[in-house]
Amino acid sequence: MNWKKYLIKITIVIAIIYGIVYYVQSSLLVTKLTGQSDLETAIKQSPDWNQYLRLDEELKKLGTKWRINPDGLQNVGRSTTVGIDFGKLIDDQVAIIKNNYQYEIDLKLNNLNSNLDEYSKNREEYYNLKLNERINSINSALKKDLDEKKKQVTEEFAEFQKKVHDKYRLELTNLQFKLSMLDLVPNQDEAKAEKQSIQLMINRIKLEIEQQIESEYQRLQEELRVFSGWRQEKASAELDAVKSFFTKQFQRDVSTYRLKLEQDFESWRHKREDEILKAIELRKKQIK
Repeated sequence: MNWKKYLIKITIVIAIIYGIVYYVQSSLLVTKLTGQSDLETAIKQSPDWNQYLRLDEELKKLGTKWRINPDGLQNVGRSTTVGIDFGKLIDDQVAIIKNNYQYEIDLKLNNLNSNLDEYSKNREEYYNLKLNERINSINSALKKDLDEKKKQVTEEFAEFQKKVHDKYRLELTNLQFKLSMLDLVPNQDEAKAEKQSIQLMINRIKLEIEQQIESEYQRLQEELRVFSGWRQEKASAELDAVKSFFTKQFQRDVSTYRLKLEQDFESWRHKREDEILKAIELRKKQIK
């Protein structure tokens, strides 16, 4: 009977289809592990894809024949149901489509995360380079200003010392001359009291010179200390501002890129879901 040939043919076609489906699923699994993001391309690149399409079309034709002429089986003494559940077959195909779609989503998300990680790493390296350049620039300016201030203080101190010594030089010279002259007096006992008085005056002037120089030295050191503290605080504030700026720039860039990736993914997902839903509806219509 012709129905036996059709039954055998359908059984063979189904077996081949399941074999191809298994092959495609295995290929998809390999694709997932190797990081290929375009699942649909991977399926269609299978060497058996065209054969799968031809067999699927043949199955549709055979299924149509069974539905159009079910009375052809009435004379064989058996039920018109031949043991092939086309509804289950379509459900299995739908399940395969959904599983493959989930593979696509997983691969797509993995690629998106990898792209975001790589982008974040590149932007971080870029802004770290920029930050280091600014740090070096700020530190160089700080060192330059401190060196100039130290030079200024040193020069001021040297100038002050010269002025103080010049101020008392003539007076000290005269006192030293008088003291030396007293050494020539025959009666040193009579000159002793005067020599002591002159020496006290010399010592007083020298002490005054030392005190004035020490006072100026302390003043200049305090000035340098205050300036250094202020300048270092200024540099620290500049560094904080630069770090904050580059951090915000980095976060803004990553957020913008992440949003773009999310939008691209959502656009792809909606389009892909529409395609899959249409494919599922088409399969379901084939058994109605």
